[in-house]
Amino acid sequence: MSERELNNERELSSEEKTNKKSKPDNSNADYDTVKRALDILKILKEETDSESDSENAMSLGELREKLKEKEDNGNAKTVSSAVDRVLMAVNPEYYDEDLKNEYKVIFEGYEEDPIRIRTAIRNLKQKKAAYRRKMKKEKPEISDEELKEGMPKLDLELDESDEDNVDQSEKYDALLKRVPPITNLRYVHDFRFDELDTIINALYFSKTVNEEERDRLIYKLAKLSSKRYQKKWFSENNDRPVIKNIFQGIVNNNDASRTELKKNIALIQSAIDEKVKIQFIMNVYNAERELVPSKIDDSGKTIWSKVTPYHILIYNDKYYMLANCKPYSNVSVWRIDLMSDVKLLEEEGRPKREIKGMSDTWNGQEYMEKHLHMSYDAPTNVRLKVSNEYYTMMVDWFGNNFVKRREFDEKYDVVTVTCSEQAMINWAMQYSDVVEVLGPPSVQNAIEARCKDVLAKLELNRNSKKSE
Repeated sequence: MSERELNNERELSSEEKTNKKSKPDNSNADYDTVKRALDILKILKEETDSESDSENAMSLGELREKLKEKEDNGNAKTVSSAVDRVLMAVNPEYYDEDLKNEYKVIFEGYEEDPIRIRTAIRNLKQKKAAYRRKMKKEKPEISDEELKEGMPKLDLELDESDEDNVDQSEKYDALLKRVPPITNLRYVHDFRFDELDTIINALYFSKTVNEEERDRLIYKLAKLSSKRYQKKWFSENNDRPVIKNIFQGIVNNNDASRTELKKNIALIQSAIDEKVKIQFIMNVYNAERELVPSKIDDSGKTIWSKVTPYHILIYNDKYYMLANCKPYSNVSVWRIDLMSDVKLLEEEGRPKREIKGMSDTWNGQEYMEKHLHMSYDAPTNVRLKVSNEYYTMMVDWFGNNFVKRREFDEKYDVVTVTCSEQAMINWAMQYSDVVEVLGPPSVQNAIEARCKDVLAKLELNRNSKKSE
């Protein structure tokens, strides 16, 4: 070939390449598919829920309208197939009663596995088309009968009811129409409404979380559910959490004290885990509601406490630490919100076996039932005469820690309780209109002495007013 002919050939080849139709750019196809799947899940999560009292479901048409706000393309068939793929990805492959709680999106008739059947039919169409192309290429003279005999079959185990409805000889569209459509889509959130209510209410009244942190956490928790649930907790502007018709009692609204309490609890827990001692300053409130050291030596210097911590208890919304302080061998009780400057020490703590009333099988609930107001003197058996109309009071204070022995008369029963003597004295005086202590004598005598002391103070007060 001459040089001119070679140049002409090159020019022709270049022209042909230029005139060839450019291939479509599918570089973003995978991205668009993933984005659509995520959009579908996000819409269902925000707009639907699976609560039993709700009709908060979504049809394919409604889902398609929501998707239009996020994307410009997508007809009915592409949205339907995209939903099918999403459902196949997030739900179990086969329906089984044992797997029911693993579904992330449910819909009408999902127990019948319509997605699995429809997917098998779509796969059958693709397999048939591929088989037909292959055989026509390898064996152009193949007859229609021979081609039909070798066609792939539906890759699906059918029940007897399905076998009556699914005729594999039908064309693809006719076969597909026999499968029930997907409708009434519902997103199954990780938490039910009542479960979120429990968590948020506990968080709202937490003593260790300040207001800013609380609102941020409540906002994040509510966002885990649907918009219907969020309306319950969010303001009209949807910008901050609100709570309605629930009020706390007397609380310390000082965010600094909440932060200190949270830090104290974490340090004490670390000391318990590592079996080491801690030191801290124990405080009390003064008239200005300020925390000041409770122990000061003769020179005015603050006295630090050093203890081995064993347990943290929550009693009447207060956090308490049960610990031991050398050289004593009993358990002491400390209010954690009154502690400051808590420091973790390297000094090894005392083993539980050395402490009276402490063991590896120690029961915190039982301890609180026997030590009202967290008194730490030794509990004793106390016999009470209690009005038979006040057992709610007994359960509120003592839980399972009381036993009815017998009826005293028509209005009263004899009950025994194991409780701290000091706590029982205070409690019995508080409820003296419906409770009477029958024994032991030590508790009776203490109550008698307390009553005489109160009467003497009242009499002294009256006499001082007369002399004024």
